[in-house]
Amino acid sequence: QGITTMSASVAALHGLTVRRGGASAPRVRSITTRAVEEPKETTADDPAGFKVVRGIPPGIKTRPAPDVDRTQITGDWRTGKIWRPPPGTPKFRVDLGKGTVEIVDDEEERRKYARMRAMNAAAAAGKAGIDTDADPAALVPERQIKLRDNGNVVIAAMTEEDCVDATKLIMALFFKVRPQDFLAKDRLQKEQSERVYQGLVDGVVNGKDRLLVAAKVGGKVVGVAEVSLPGGKRFGAEKLEPRAPEDEPYISDVAVAPNQGKRGIGRQLVRACEAAMCAKGLRKMYTHTKVDNEAAQALFERAGYVEPAEIKASLTQMQIAQRGTKGGPLAKLGLVEVGHILLAKELDPAEY
Repeated sequence: QGITTMSASVAALHGLTVRRGGASAPRVRSITTRAVEEPKETTADDPAGFKVVRGIPPGIKTRPAPDVDRTQITGDWRTGKIWRPPPGTPKFRVDLGKGTVEIVDDEEERRKYARMRAMNAAAAAGKAGIDTDADPAALVPERQIKLRDNGNVVIAAMTEEDCVDATKLIMALFFKVRPQDFLAKDRLQKEQSERVYQGLVDGVVNGKDRLLVAAKVGGKVVGVAEVSLPGGKRFGAEKLEPRAPEDEPYISDVAVAPNQGKRGIGRQLVRACEAAMCAKGLRKMYTHTKVDNEAAQALFERAGYVEPAEIKASLTQMQIAQRGTKGGPLAKLGLVEVGHILLAKELDPAEY
């Protein structure tokens, strides 16, 4: 602050590069020094935690900034010592043309560009005639995407006509019967199918707090995904441990037909859901995967989802023990609960 121009020798002390060329700028005659933030560590030799940098060019005077408490910093300001702030302090942006030095806060820069991307996404949605407060399905325009094997898939919001095929796909992948219920398998499967179908239709027709997305190949539904918006129903997922925040979107039931696997369809479904949430101004999304569902874990990890450090640190002994049952015979038979992993991803509008 208070520095208007800078010579090459002074810039070198701060790790800056001064580009040559153009009119030469007058040399610095004085420097205002300031402690940018509280020191993180202290030493016996230097209680303030700053590193003393010697070698000020001759003729340069130093003076403390008016708000610097001299009693908190060791050394004699009149001898020409500069106090370098500890690592992690803001960077400097030098504009020799204007004769200014600007302090750059990395976190503020990140927030600024995130706001700009959000505004751009909202503007793009406006140009496309999308009302971000309307039906979530409007946030998923139909798109034909080329897959890694050069085939094509159509990603779009699910329609009522898609619900029959979507129900069959979900039942084929997720419906399981415990050994003790084997004799009632047909009845349980029929009842569950009806519940799934009615739930999908309700979500497509009436759901303002849910987003249902379908992937089609040759006009046939081969993949589905669902997002519960903040505060929306999660149909049992709200009971899973560790708990996912209710004020963030939650993606679930990402399913792809087995004969369409390894083509990247699952990833395109997830991306469509993420893009829709970004268009609504949301910047984080959560999901659960079962501990023994390695395919789902691989899908989300490749998409950038990770287990939050604070969640991992807060696992209970029971949850840790459940993870230890992964791959065991009792888990394969469905006789013990293997537990779930909570994953999260920071959404960046620039990706979509």
